[in-house]
Amino acid sequence: MLGGVGIILYFRDRGWHAAGALVAALAFAFGGSANSRLQHTGQIISLAYLPLILWMLSRALERSSWRAGVVAGMFGGLLATGRDQVALVSLYVLAGFVAYHWIEGDDWRKRMRSSLKPLAACCLVGILIAAVPVTLTALFAERSNRPEIGWMLAGQGSLHPAHLLTLAFADLNGAMDPVIEYWGPATSSWKTALGGADLSLAQNMGLVYAGALLLVVIVSFGIVRRLAWSRDIRFFSIATVVVLLYALGWYTPFFHAMYEWLPGVMLYRRPSMWSVRLQAALRTCSDQ
Repeated sequence: MLGGVGIILYFRDRGWHAAGALVAALAFAFGGSANSRLQHTGQIISLAYLPLILWMLSRALERSSWRAGVVAGMFGGLLATGRDQVALVSLYVLAGFVAYHWIEGDDWRKRMRSSLKPLAACCLVGILIAAVPVTLTALFAERSNRPEIGWMLAGQGSLHPAHLLTLAFADLNGAMDPVIEYWGPATSSWKTALGGADLSLAQNMGLVYAGALLLVVIVSFGIVRRLAWSRDIRFFSIATVVVLLYALGWYTPFFHAMYEWLPGVMLYRRPSMWSVRLQAALRTCSDQ
């Protein structure tokens, strides 16, 4: 619920419709893995921080407020202490949010200069909060026999493209029905009938359903009316596509490039583990 409150506050700052804020908050708090993968408590907590950071970070950048930067840094430090894949990719999304803020206006140099003080405050507070636990984890990983995850093992956790159908159908393939034997991607019956590479996924790991109303909003307002590319929410549309390409893993060439070049990615397996969480967050932030 904390993340839902952050989304409502973000909408309020932008003067977006209250009904849109409610739909987005409900989809975030009760959709995707916030519903189906709730047992991953640490990752759900990391996800809840993302809207709060976006809310305060946008305030810090737009108002050149170091005080808002301090609060954003506090939430960012708490996010980083999660030390999970949701936290890692969320931090990359936040970095992209800052970069987009710099380039979206006419005078990017002025926008960059005005953001230096709030960003410095944000980074300083975040480092003070997260430095010790993150450093201890890094030192522990150096002594571990699995400080990184091989490419093929990570690829086995890819989100199958067929999982995207669950955005429209809540219980496709019997993923959440104990009466029906699950027959979707990553099962022997699926591979026997349709072929494909071996996957290592729990049956509810690919569920991205976040409510019928959200799907209607995405199709009608986002795609048909082309609001998904409007200036206010363009960043979230781009970020959602990038996150989705990551989540699809070896089904596109993009994840391999991210795996090789983005620091920290090879420390985690199963890109689909966080995809439904972060996609839900980014989608809901883009629904006015």
